[in-house]
Order: sequence, then structure tokens, then C-alpha cells
Amino acid sequence: MSRAFVSVRLPTLVADALARRLEAWPDVIARRDRWHLTVRFLGEINNEHAVASRLEEVTGRAGFSAHLGGGGTFGAGRKRRTVWVGLATGADEMAGIADAVADALELERETLIAHLTLARVAGPIAAEIVAALGTEPIGPAWLVDRILLEASSFPVQPLTYRTIAEIPLA
Repeated sequence: MSRAFVSVRLPTLVADALARRLEAWPDVIARRDRWHLTVRFLGEINNEHAVASRLEEVTGRAGFSAHLGGGGTFGAGRKRRTVWVGLATGADEMAGIADAVADALELERETLIAHLTLARVAGPIAAEIVAALGTEPIGPAWLVDRILLEASSFPVQPLTYRTIAEIPLA
């Protein structure tokens, strides 16, 4: 069984721009090789090939322009908060992709907050990171022209990701 999710990876120029914004927190920011925008968390799947085949239905969806920007936290009231960066543009299109993924896999649709998890931290550092992200777009816009079906090694550490399938968008 694989712990799977559907994601969008950042182009190098976008990841470089984000990394520059986060230089002050090298010890708390997630490793760059783990950076991805979560489209849909799937949980444990038994048949990777079958899921990948069903995701081929999403290939008819049009690619779109996206731009990183803004951010926030999940986990209000918890000791550790998840800090994330979102999309300044392309969020509605990403939500459409998430709906198409849910439909292809016969899952219930969920409200998507397109995000890239940056850190899980306690104390005021979460607010500092969100403030550093600012409200302006981060790095260049890029064409989202594919989604990935990925598996994580969780709970095995160190956490690693493995691409199961790459699904092109129209």
C-alpha cells in the first residue's frame, strides 16, 4: 500500500524565489525536494496503476498560469502550526483540477486551499514566516501543465516522495 497524493511541482525559478524569501529560517523550513502544491490527499491506496489510469481522465483539463503568493497557517489553537504558501493566481483553476481528480477517482469533492506546506512550528515563528511571504506574488508565473500522482514514505523517516505517474494537462 502507498500513502498517495496528487500534486503540482514548482519550476526551479519559482522555487528559487521562494527559497530567497525563506532564508532566515533554514532549520525549520521543509526540505526543498519535498516542496509541492497539494491538489488532493488520497491516503492509502492499494493499486497505484489503477489510480494512475483513472487520473488519465484529467488530461482533458486545460493547463493554466499560476503564481505563488500569500500564505497562512493551519492548526489554530494547536501547539504546532502548519505554515503554508498559496497561490496569488491560479487558485480557482487548481480547485477545478482538484474537483476533476475527485470525480475521476469517485471521491467526494472538498474545498481546496491550494498550498505548499513550508513548516510545522510552534510559537511566534509561524507569524514571522507568513509575514515574510508578504502579499505580493513570489517569483515568476508559470504554466501548470501536469499533475503528479505521488507516494510518500510516511511514517518511515526520513520522509521521501516517489512519483508514481505524471498526468499531462491539455
